[in-house]
Amino acid sequence: MSNKRTVKKKIKDEYQRLEEDILHYMSVNKNQELTKPKAQLSELKEARKNFVSELNHAEKVTGQFVNDLLKKVVDDVDKRYKDLKALISKK
Repeated sequence: MSNKRTVKKKIKDEYQRLEEDILHYMSVNKNQELTKPKAQLSELKEARKNFVSELNHAEKVTGQFVNDLLKKVVDDVDKRYKDLKALISKK
C-alpha cells in the first residue's frame, strides 16, 4: 500500500498530464469553439481539489476506502480522457 504522499503525487501527476493535454488541444485548435474544453479544464481543477480533500479524509478511515478512492480517481481520469478524445475526433 502506498503512503499518502505517494498517492497524492500520483493523483496530482495524472491530473497534471490531463490538464496539459487539454491545454495542448486548445492551443492546436485556436480557431474552433473552445467553450467545452474550457469547461472541462475548470471541472478538472475542481475534481483535483476534491480528490485530495477526500484522500485526506480517507487517511482517517480504513485502507479499503483509500483503495476505492484510488479506483475512483483512475476511473475519473479515464472518463475525462475519453471526453477529450471524443472532442478531438469531432474535428
